[in-house]
Amino acid sequence: MKVRRHWWLALAGAVIVASGMMLVDPRGDAVRAWLAYGVVAAACAGLLIAALRTVGREAPAGVLAAVLIALVLRLIVGAVLLRVLPVYGYETDPQKAGYVYWDSYKRDTDAWNISRMDEPLAGLAAARTTSDQYLGLVTFSAGLYRMLSPDAHRPLLIVELAALASALGVLFAWAFGRSTFGDRVGVLAAWGMALYPESVLLGSSQMREPFLIGLYAAGFFGYALERQGRRRSGLAWMAAAVVLALPLSPPSALALLLALLGAWLWEGRSRLKGRWLALAAAGSLVLVALFLMARAWSSIGDLGTLGVDAIARWWTQATDTWRTSLLIEGSPIIGFFLKMFPAWAQMPLITGYGLLLPLLPAALADVSNPVWWTIAVFRALGWTALIPFLIASLVLVLQQRKWRELQVYLLAIITASALLAAMRASSLQWDNPRYRAILLFAQVTLAAWAWEESRQRHSAWLWRIALIEAVDLLLILWWYAGRYWGMPQIGLSRTLIGLAVLTVGLLAALVGNDVVRRRREGRLTPPSPKV
Repeated sequence: MKVRRHWWLALAGAVIVASGMMLVDPRGDAVRAWLAYGVVAAACAGLLIAALRTVGREAPAGVLAAVLIALVLRLIVGAVLLRVLPVYGYETDPQKAGYVYWDSYKRDTDAWNISRMDEPLAGLAAARTTSDQYLGLVTFSAGLYRMLSPDAHRPLLIVELAALASALGVLFAWAFGRSTFGDRVGVLAAWGMALYPESVLLGSSQMREPFLIGLYAAGFFGYALERQGRRRSGLAWMAAAVVLALPLSPPSALALLLALLGAWLWEGRSRLKGRWLALAAAGSLVLVALFLMARAWSSIGDLGTLGVDAIARWWTQATDTWRTSLLIEGSPIIGFFLKMFPAWAQMPLITGYGLLLPLLPAALADVSNPVWWTIAVFRALGWTALIPFLIASLVLVLQQRKWRELQVYLLAIITASALLAAMRASSLQWDNPRYRAILLFAQVTLAAWAWEESRQRHSAWLWRIALIEAVDLLLILWWYAGRYWGMPQIGLSRTLIGLAVLTVGLLAALVGNDVVRRRREGRLTPPSPKV
């Protein structure tokens, strides 16, 4: 009876979702729209129930609520944006069509156009150079439109799948956090995945990132199973995550595989029985990923023959020259600031700037468009709230000095990925955060661990870091208020000096207070009796 009840609830949910999507997006034939949305919703419900039975059999009610809220929240946000952006957004083609991201607009519209072609392979070849160099998502989207929605372009069909991928990511993040750091960390990680703003926005769009976020969480869930001794199921989950990521993004699939191998080596698990067979399979996946990457990148004109020198020149231009020029064009003030430093120092400064994006004071100050102001503040709040937890985890790791622990490895890959994203897309408010969000499961798990560890150890450093961040953000907001709101300006150089003085001063005061308190406690502690 319990199983049947679950299926009836899933069917009812699919009917409600299909009806809601049809009402929000009434283009084309109404019956066909309802059937198309219903088929995808029913498939999503079936996958979700299967995942709950296999992964979430022991999930508490709070985790199940997080999964459902993640799913419903992304469906609602996607539907609202589809209707609101054409009316209240800017006069650009993506926003007039209801898309937040230019990439999702181009890829999804190409998929719809390809689905109507007599020779879709020719359209896919063209899309390889314009919207999706890896062809995975555009091919799947075109096939879905061709089968279920031949009469009208219904972008919310892909949103249904993206929302499901995000919801499954919540479940996998809970399972990973619970297996590695305990029940409370798993529950907190699940809610972090469900509510993190960047994930909500990506999961309500036709982007590849929500699928990659879920697959990374699934891959590391497999690693957690292998870590517990469940070797076959763990390796199966890891392999499935890498294989499914390959058509979406071979570089991301390769990075996931290397991250899993790195965790295996970091924790000294090289004595795994049958490791040579596993390493051979991993090597095969590496070769496949490299082949797909080379094939995709060959469509980039600047790479020419795909030689090592050509790739190096292209990467240098993409990371340094082009990104720096974009940053200066988008923000002349940043350009003025960079001219104060020698050329060798500019890229590190730009990378540091990229690590802060999206910057909350900048989002709060720019109120030119209410819709985009809301989106900008929403995104910035998530990263701003996460930063103190990540820094606190670094402090806790340095205090414990247990360098081969899993939390140290998570901190290492989070830092490396954030630096790479900042260098690769430091000047772009959208690309940099979404690249960084692919490792969201690790970020929220580490943040949950930092919260629990700080609570158990009675460490005040989490709140201290949050205080320093709040003071710095207020000073930056003052500068932006002078720029946008006409308030008395304090100047860029004075703001930067003030930030340095405040940060160093607060750190020195807090550390000094600890030293004084320890000395007082030492004086008050009676000496041990001599034996």
